[in-house]
Amino acid sequence: MGIAASVGGGQANYCGGNYSTIAGGDSNETQHEHATVSGGHQNSADGESSTCGGGSDNNITGEYSVVAGGQSSTLNASHGTISGGYDHHLTGVYATIGGGYNNTASAASVTIGGGYQNRASFSGATIAGGYYNEVENTSCTIGGGYENYANGYTATIGGGRYNQARGDFSVIAGGGGLALADSNSVADDAAGILCGRRNYVDGPLSAIGAGYSNTVFSSHSFVGSGVGNTASAYGSFIGAGASNEASGEFSSIAGGQLCVAGGSHASITGGLSNTADGGYSTVVGGHHNEALGDNSFAAGQYARATSDGAFVWSGGGDTTASWGSNTFTARAPGGVRFYTTASATNVGASLPAGSGVWGALSDSTVKRRLGKVDTQDILARVMTLPIERWSYVTQDESVQHIGPMAQEFYHIFDVGDCETAISTVDPDGVALAAIQELAKRLELLERQNSRLQQEVQSLKAASDFGAVAPKQAESD
Repeated sequence: MGIAASVGGGQANYCGGNYSTIAGGDSNETQHEHATVSGGHQNSADGESSTCGGGSDNNITGEYSVVAGGQSSTLNASHGTISGGYDHHLTGVYATIGGGYNNTASAASVTIGGGYQNRASFSGATIAGGYYNEVENTSCTIGGGYENYANGYTATIGGGRYNQARGDFSVIAGGGGLALADSNSVADDAAGILCGRRNYVDGPLSAIGAGYSNTVFSSHSFVGSGVGNTASAYGSFIGAGASNEASGEFSSIAGGQLCVAGGSHASITGGLSNTADGGYSTVVGGHHNEALGDNSFAAGQYARATSDGAFVWSGGGDTTASWGSNTFTARAPGGVRFYTTASATNVGASLPAGSGVWGALSDSTVKRRLGKVDTQDILARVMTLPIERWSYVTQDESVQHIGPMAQEFYHIFDVGDCETAISTVDPDGVALAAIQELAKRLELLERQNSRLQQEVQSLKAASDFGAVAPKQAESD
């Protein structure tokens, strides 16, 4: 017995440490001073000021350490704590095992809350529970789940199965599956996966939200959800969908299926089998559209913007392709209408299906009647209007036109929105008014001509009669 040692009761207990205490139980022992065994069976408190609360076959060799209860646990580090459970092994100073079975805390200040066969082997690591979880770097955390592995500095796994957080500061919230192949894996720093299965991140500061078999291969990139999506360029983004690929820097795909954004800053909003390979190109939904030129735009179905700055809209039918850089191309098999008011549908212009001529929506109910025109005045003005041959300075000089200048047309007729443009309806109205006046004059001329012809016929008849009368007299 040690000096001032005390055995309160029980049997076969032995206090070998000075000032040590065994309260009861059987076959318990203390081999160091100030050690305490409160009870239980075959427990050993061999560290200075160590304490075993009870249980069976527990062994403490670390000073100031505590095993509260349980069975067959070993504590070989100072200031360690095992609260209970079975067959635990604690060798890290200031480490804690809360309970469970066959957990191992082998580094300083690690914590295992419970569970089964969890391993924490680097300082500051935490495993809250679960089973077969393992941390192998400083300050890593696993909340629970099955066979999760965290070996990046301060990496975190919330739970799930077979997940692997291998990048520094990486995070996997959960997910995984029934097999190792279903695991979520983060291989780079400050990257994360929220949940899902078979997702993989290998780019710093990148993330996958959820889904199945999504992949990120570059930094500052993101896949929100879906199946089989890949973000492989810096700053690339995929919101959701299936089998989409964002391979251009800062490219984005909001959703859809089998879409590819390969151009820098290219964008696809969704749809099926759309491609945006031009820099800053855009595809707005639909299917089988391609924006291949830089700054190009394609939408609808089978639209192909192959030139830089081209805009192509295809509403159906055959493939619709751009015909040059900075061009606008549209196919609308059902026709086209443009409205120029906030609500009315009878003001604007239309191009009917199968037609090649624009029509102005010219409903009388949307017009103010300001009175009839003076056709004589209009014709007189037309006579003063210079008609010239000219070409646009923005086109080749060989491309020529015939017509008036907008300023002269405006000043002579005082119609239209401004003096730098001629609307299509005003020349038509001027021409019709002038034609009416010409028709009136023609009609007047025809009447005059008819009257003159009658007079001529009368004079001719009289002349013929005068010539016949003398001959008849001679014969008499």
